[in-house]
Amino acid sequence: MTEPDLTPPSAEPSVATSTSDAFTALDWIGVGLNAVAAAVLFAFPFVVAPMFTRTFTDFGAKSALPAITRVAMTPWPALALGLMVSTLSVMVGVLRGPDTIAIRRGLVAVGFFVGAIGIVVLLYAMYAPVFDLAGKIKAD
Repeated sequence: MTEPDLTPPSAEPSVATSTSDAFTALDWIGVGLNAVAAAVLFAFPFVVAPMFTRTFTDFGAKSALPAITRVAMTPWPALALGLMVSTLSVMVGVLRGPDTIAIRRGLVAVGFFVGAIGIVVLLYAMYAPVFDLAGKIKAD
């Protein structure tokens, strides 16, 4: 028969980490936004770019597109940005420990800004011919 543990509860070591070392709900919301940004970037060359390609082909201006638009119409920039954002988010989950909270939060912030700026630049690239055409219209 084993003897009962008579150690008082206050003397037991604490397993829980302090709140400053733990990821908060806001941190996880950032990770979720990074996942959405990565999904948008992965879908961009297969959903958004083909629609713009058909539109530019219908206008007959596919050869006269700005360089940023021609680059954005290839799948590689969006896929590379999506891979970068998703890699940063995965690193957040891999790096565990009380000393890594600042690094993990930094990775969430960098991933968010890379994803947001990437989406904005890709959308600007798709609309650049439209902006160029609008700039050439002169009122009489």
